[in-house]
Amino acid sequence: MLSAACPDTGPSTIATVYCRTTTTTTRRRATMLLLWLLLSVAGAVHGAIPHQIKLVQDLLDKYDKKAKPIWDNSKPINVSFSMDLYQILELNEPQQYILLNAWIIERWYDEFLYWDPKDYDNITELRLPYDTIWLPDTTLYNSLVMKDDDTRRLLNAKVTTNTTRQPNRRKASLIELLYPTIYKFSCLLNLRFFPFDVQICTMTFSSWTYDQKGIDYFPYSNKIGTTNFLENEGWYMMDTKVVVIS
Repeated sequence: MLSAACPDTGPSTIATVYCRTTTTTTRRRATMLLLWLLLSVAGAVHGAIPHQIKLVQDLLDKYDKKAKPIWDNSKPINVSFSMDLYQILELNEPQQYILLNAWIIERWYDEFLYWDPKDYDNITELRLPYDTIWLPDTTLYNSLVMKDDDTRRLLNAKVTTNTTRQPNRRKASLIELLYPTIYKFSCLLNLRFFPFDVQICTMTFSSWTYDQKGIDYFPYSNKIGTTNFLENEGWYMMDTKVVVIS
């Protein structure tokens, strides 16, 4: 029994109780210490930050979306612009305007959002909310709608790191901003030969606050995309063309 290991200090019953109490306390301390170590290890494992979250935190920690994302501020941001026409919703002859639905893609490089995939478990692309990064203030100049929220719906931007350094350029990430739009814009219609008339309407896009030295626009294609275009019963789309106006 446990009493045999205790010193002879009095009645055996008292010594027995004392020894049992000491042994139980020691075991409890050992158990508590073991549990604390296990909980500490488990806490360290669960407290690890996923690579994607760490990447987002590192990118946006000191990022300022109010600054043009290029190290040399004297150089312009080159923005490529493409449009896919979905539907002509209305062609209003008396008020001289067109209402159409289109999908827009803008692409540019952001030198402040570059990362090395090797440092983040080989992650090469992210989706970031549009309001967390710098965006070009692309504006339809002949729009009849002044509020931007009534014209386009912005969601997330696709960010892809580019590890291949281009000549005379810092490493940067490619930003692709895709959004649906409903444009209502003015078009001078000549109805002299109606209903056998041909109309030419133009849409002029550019930055509202930057000149060409700040943002330089380039067409992604020399045509407006019509792959998903829904034909209009009253009008036939003859041709499209995209040009740069200096």
